[in-house]
Amino acid sequence: MDDMINNLFNMDYLNSMYPIFRDLSNKQLESVPTEIYDLVDLQILCLNDNKLKKLPMEIGNLINLKNLHLQNNKLETLPAEIGKLINLEMILLHNNELKTLPMEIGNLIRLKSLYLADNKLEKMPEEILNIKNKLFIGESSYNIDNLNHDMKIIIFSELNISLKKLPIKLKEIWLNKSIENYDIKIPHGCVIRKF
Repeated sequence: MDDMINNLFNMDYLNSMYPIFRDLSNKQLESVPTEIYDLVDLQILCLNDNKLKKLPMEIGNLINLKNLHLQNNKLETLPAEIGKLINLEMILLHNNELKTLPMEIGNLIRLKSLYLADNKLEKMPEEILNIKNKLFIGESSYNIDNLNHDMKIIIFSELNISLKKLPIKLKEIWLNKSIENYDIKIPHGCVIRKF
């Protein structure tokens, strides 16, 4: 009985018993083990709290993935193949070094939660608005002082500061409908929309 209880808290045991779950968090990984991409039935992949700077395009092989935990890494970008994960319901990307997201992120129509806080986004693809569920995008998601000058859209699901320095070519600012009071210096020709 004690062995059974101990096994419930042993991640190696859980990984071996449940082919839909892999926890590789906090392993100091600089790259994802290639054998992961052969686990086509995988539904939950925890790669958080590592040293990952990029994901290979083989991430697109995990078409049954529902939860992807990538928070607290050093990711600067995501491969376009992330858009092949059409069953993805949650992706945790907070506390990385993301400067941009691939437009294919808009293919994740089943996505219920996207966490992007504490990144350095300089550009946001318009396709992200295809995601109709919870977007957790605050001002800490962006590198506000270094936003791409050609950026045409910016999205906030939460807003705690006043924004004075936004790209001149910005055409749309999307705010979550729960944001009522905001202090934004809007560039000429730009409109604020709600989602």
